[in-house]
Amino acid sequence: MSACKPLQIPLDVNAKFTYYDGEKIEDSQLYRSIIGSLIYATITRLDIVHIVGVLSQFIQEPMVNHLKVLLETFSDTLKE
Repeated sequence: MSACKPLQIPLDVNAKFTYYDGEKIEDSQLYRSIIGSLIYATITRLDIVHIVGVLSQFIQEPMVNHLKVLLETFSDTLKE
């Protein structure tokens, strides 16, 4: 936990997400897999709880914009 790099502002405060943001992802398995892993990580990483909760609302039908935000926000975290 001491090597953890907390995110300062993981999500823009004014960001609005809807179920109609762009086009649907054809294979949503990647999105679901990443969200599932991040939900598990929230046990020890309280700084990502909000963004993971917001993005997990779209797990049934994720859009390309949701995946883009997910990958941009957690690009460093996913590499570890």
